[in-house]
Amino acid sequence: GRPTILVADDDAEIVRLIENVLEDEGYRVVAARDGESALRLARLERPALVLLDWEMPGADGVAVTRALRQAADPALRDVAVVLITGRSGAENTAEGFAAGVTDYLTKPFRPAHLKARVQAWLQRRG
Repeated sequence: GRPTILVADDDAEIVRLIENVLEDEGYRVVAARDGESALRLARLERPALVLLDWEMPGADGVAVTRALRQAADPALRDVAVVLITGRSGAENTAEGFAAGVTDYLTKPFRPAHLKARVQAWLQRRG
């Protein structure tokens, strides 16, 4: 089947943009609006890639990443997790990488950039 990509962001515009770009590329996209829903969906869907907004209500992107990395299910423990962030400070990225984040996507981003990065992230699995 098509790879499933989980997007979690409380900004509906960003979610819609990502959905449009990735569905055009043939991916299946599931979306959450906050960290708790993202975790629930991840357990249910076991996505190939997780795109998390750093700053969400409830559990933020780093907290969700930590929870995934501690999961008993290897599909969650090893999934590529990308933090969507509006901030680009080295101290922030260090915190995320320490939590087990795979990479960062800085807002604003261009659709072409997102497509290229998603392919690269998916290839890093396995």
